[in-house]
Amino acid sequence: ARQFHREIAGRRAAKWRWRNHEVMISKVPRDILHLHQLRNFYSGRHAKLRAIVMVRDPRHVRTSHHAGHDQKYFQDIEEWQILHEYCRAHRGHPDVMFIQYEELVADVPGMQKRIEEFTGEKTSRPFGEFFKRDSEKMDVTLMNGVRPVDRKGIGRWRAAEHRQRIEQVLRE
Repeated sequence: ARQFHREIAGRRAAKWRWRNHEVMISKVPRDILHLHQLRNFYSGRHAKLRAIVMVRDPRHVRTSHHAGHDQKYFQDIEEWQILHEYCRAHRGHPDVMFIQYEELVADVPGMQKRIEEFTGEKTSRPFGEFFKRDSEKMDVTLMNGVRPVDRKGIGRWRAAEHRQRIEQVLRE
């Protein structure tokens, strides 16, 4: 699979990057905004588009911190609403698989199997061991580094430190 040192948008990777790999992977959240363009791009080609969209409890997304950003919370209400509408528009498409984050961390092997079936691609190692891979070739700053799968983050939005933020979200 083709991977990149930094996050590269799916449409940019498809149109302007060297494509000599059978699989190309993008991990840019805003790719959902351009999924229709990617679908059109791949419609006349032998390659097949398989989009996997990770969704998470919106309360957690709204209280999430993003490494490398000055602001405490990195996503505003308007951006979340736009992304949510695009997710709703693509639900039910056969080339799109939605994965609930909470389900992924609860059953990593089961979700890996579902992803392999959806993409038609067998992974080379268990997802639960991804953190063991040498990540020197990747910029992992925005991910706060690479670490094992951890369920402790589920429900973190309930913490007292996020109460004011949740109240703000509800007002907006």
